[in-house]
Order: sequence, then structure tokens, then C-alpha cells
Amino acid sequence: MIWFIDCGLHDVTRYLSDYHDINVRIDKPALEAARISSDTPVTFQTSASSPDQPGGPLAEELDLLLDPHGLGWKIGPDGLLVTSKDALAASRVELSKLRQTLPGLKKVYVDW
Repeated sequence: MIWFIDCGLHDVTRYLSDYHDINVRIDKPALEAARISSDTPVTFQTSASSPDQPGGPLAEELDLLLDPHGLGWKIGPDGLLVTSKDALAASRVELSKLRQTLPGLKKVYVDW
């Protein structure tokens, strides 16, 4: 089990990046727009997740870790991006608009 007690968000994401051997970035412009600091203190208890279980424990832990701070995450070309809930909602709205415009669309490929 892993505990974070009043650790800065940046430190927690760096730890998760090292522990899971994945690139974890913070979307600083989105956090600044939401008035959230990358040094926001985070207190969180986590179990030891397996990096080879996509959509499993790591995803659940990220949701539990980030949601109380108005944050979320998504997978991008450079790894995992921690961003604001507003930025996530905006990207989903754009994709939704694209699907409405092109109703026969089956797959969407995004060039980040």
C-alpha cells in the first residue's frame, strides 16, 4: 500500500510515472485556467497497482486521486495527461460535435 500525505500533485504524478514506468504529464495551462496549482497538496492511500492492467486499478486510483481536486486524466500520444475536468469536458464536446456532423463515422483517429 502507498500513502501520499500532503504531497504536491507534481510529486505524486512523478512517483506514479516512475512506479508504473509510464510518462505522466500535467497539463499546466489547463490547471492554471482552472486555478489549480501543480503543487496542490494531495492526501491519498493507494494499493500497489499493476502497470499491465489497463483500465484496471491504476485507472480507478487516478480517478479517486484526481476527482476531489477537479482534475481528470486521459491517454495521449506522450502518455498519460493529468488535466482539468473542464479541459476533459471540452475535448469530449468537440468529439461529440464531430460525430453529429458525420453520423456515419465509425472510427476517429486523433492527431495530437
